[in-house]
Amino acid sequence: MKTDDEHRTSAYETQFPTGQAGLTERPYCRTFTHGWADVPYHWHRALEVVFVLRGQLRLMVEGLACDMSAGDVMIINSNIPHNSVSKTRDTLVCGVHLDPYHFERSGLPEFSTRHFLCRSFLHSRSFSEKIAPMKALIARLIIGLPDQPEDAMSRAIAADMLALFIYANIPFKDQDPSEDAVRSAGRARILRLLNELDPVAGVDTLGAIAERENLSLSYLSRQFKEHLGMGYKTYALNLRLDKAAEDLLRTDATVTDIAARLQFGNPTVFYKKFKERFGWSPTDYRRQRPDFSGDQTMSDQDIRDIRQLLTARFPDIKDGVERILFPTSYVGRRRLMSGPHEASAQRPDALRPLATR
Repeated sequence: MKTDDEHRTSAYETQFPTGQAGLTERPYCRTFTHGWADVPYHWHRALEVVFVLRGQLRLMVEGLACDMSAGDVMIINSNIPHNSVSKTRDTLVCGVHLDPYHFERSGLPEFSTRHFLCRSFLHSRSFSEKIAPMKALIARLIIGLPDQPEDAMSRAIAADMLALFIYANIPFKDQDPSEDAVRSAGRARILRLLNELDPVAGVDTLGAIAERENLSLSYLSRQFKEHLGMGYKTYALNLRLDKAAEDLLRTDATVTDIAARLQFGNPTVFYKKFKERFGWSPTDYRRQRPDFSGDQTMSDQDIRDIRQLLTARFPDIKDGVERILFPTSYVGRRRLMSGPHEASAQRPDALRPLATR
């Protein structure tokens, strides 16, 4: 899990294989992809752009359920707690984390204090068309061209352009520091409690946790539901089932041993709940192992589908470039960013701008 002091790519937010080092190593822009999965409750200082490629996704953002379908885009602002649940087994999701403080230092004033309002599923079709370049730039950031030596620089430019496009085109409101201070106490408690849950050592009942925290059971139950979009019992069960799925794919332990280690006392219940969550029995799920490449949420076919879906977005980059570099609707002061041609590099004023209209 990620906190506002530490940003790490989670097991479900994995780097898409591009075959080339480059942008993914830059701390101010990180891409991610995942398939059918539950991404745990977390937050981070990076601004996150989520793009649903296929299927349906429910994002819980500060307790608000946001149901997204293929083609939807959403911006999750800095330090906003969130988690997600894939609603269909064919779900494919990708996105980008942008460090707002880096882009603010790079020339976008107050970028870090803007609360961007981008939830395409709440807007009209015209808004979806307006943000098409965002999808194209995300696609270019994720799909690398390893045979091209200039690819790393090209993707770095795409990251700058994505930040600039958001800054210039997405509506926003100013953040209220006092509101964030009130939210931080509740989310810190929930995150701490989630970090203490251990599917192997055993998961406490909500009543035991409430007693330990000196809170009423009803209050803590509401807090879990508000922040996670599901009850504590469901979350704890999913945590154990996810660990079982991981063990099936990455170890040779028997199904019986895995169920026992995760304290599923009744094998019949384990098989039933596992199939409800993953669509296969534990044995059949393990047989799928050759189709997965290091990430239990995506098969090799899923990765091929992601490449195809994202590559189809490339033509929309042209519109984004034109809108970013040639803003014809701007009617304010214009400035000629040039100066006299001086051969000497010793002239510090050689590139002073000339104001004009």
